[in-house]
Amino acid sequence: GAAYQDVNEEQLAREYLLRKRTQKPSDQKQVAKVFRALMRAGFASRVIFRILKMWDVDDETISALESEAAEPTEPTRET
Repeated sequence: GAAYQDVNEEQLAREYLLRKRTQKPSDQKQVAKVFRALMRAGFASRVIFRILKMWDVDDETISALESEAAEPTEPTRET
């Protein structure tokens, strides 16, 4: 919304990771965990990928996450 209009989303994402005490991921599983946590928190995938690239996450892992982000998620149905 308008309240965050002038705030850098990448900075907000970095502050979120600091608050959660998130360490630089050491493998693909941890990268995916960080990626999903940021997605759930509402950050844009382009911002997340920028942060992951700064952490030297390999392109193959980022490509896999990009394709995952592009897929529409199925709504969960409670029975």
